[in-house]
Amino acid sequence: FGPYFVEPGVPSLKELEYYLKFNPNLADTIEINRVDVFMSADYSHHFILYRYRDGEDTVSQDGLRLNGVHLNTESVVGAQFSDSLFLPVGTAFSWNKDAWLDLNSHHINATSSVLGCEVYINIYTQPKGWAKQIMQTAGIPGAVIPFVNFLSIPNDSTTYTFEDSYDSSSFFSMDNDIFLWSMSSHTHQWGVDFDIYKRNPDGTKGEHYFDGSNLYGHPDCLYLGYDYDRPPGINFEPFLFVPKNEGLIQVASYVNTGPNNPVTWGITSEDEMMIMVLLYVKDT
Repeated sequence: FGPYFVEPGVPSLKELEYYLKFNPNLADTIEINRVDVFMSADYSHHFILYRYRDGEDTVSQDGLRLNGVHLNTESVVGAQFSDSLFLPVGTAFSWNKDAWLDLNSHHINATSSVLGCEVYINIYTQPKGWAKQIMQTAGIPGAVIPFVNFLSIPNDSTTYTFEDSYDSSSFFSMDNDIFLWSMSSHTHQWGVDFDIYKRNPDGTKGEHYFDGSNLYGHPDCLYLGYDYDRPPGINFEPFLFVPKNEGLIQVASYVNTGPNNPVTWGITSEDEMMIMVLLYVKDT
């Protein structure tokens, strides 16, 4: 992906987020058991690989585009730094032979020179039919409902905390149990903490599953402080059972010490986000 070039200094030009419709020209359905992403650790905000659910019929534009509207896609893998994702034995992502991808690269130029931005992605496959379970990915936004629970953070150096609760039918668009393999978080620069809890059947908080301020994202591990640029991820072995009548609660905290008052939901680094990132299967 790329290179594309980002100007220095000028606020309206120093940050670019591009999308690229891509045809991998598959000869048959494939199963994917590993994904590598390589990019600049200093200037990349994120890279996300999306897959269109029904071919490529929702986007007609070729080449790099600034328009990120792609409602008929699902996230496969996202990264904020160079990393490799090894899926558990017995699982895989599955792409049909008519699959199209939407590649999303977001870079910020914090230098005094023009910045060349590029990302490299490796896709590893295994023979079709080896996986007993297909791995699913979900990025679940929180605090996105205006006038009800909306992310709005004044620049008064005060800690603001937002909470959102989801049962499995609401955030997985299905009415069945799921089994979580991995969870992580995503905020922008004003994020100072991110936690994920079990949602009890009555909607209250239960067990503390994830603490983004701790080593490995584990609530009982060493406190390091929340690093929004390199958030930890926690894996569950065995997978974490989430009954359909329960779910998860995400809680994120922010301190805005910048010039914008308030900072609200948005796609640039000057805006903020609140997203829990989950990988799961529907059965074991």
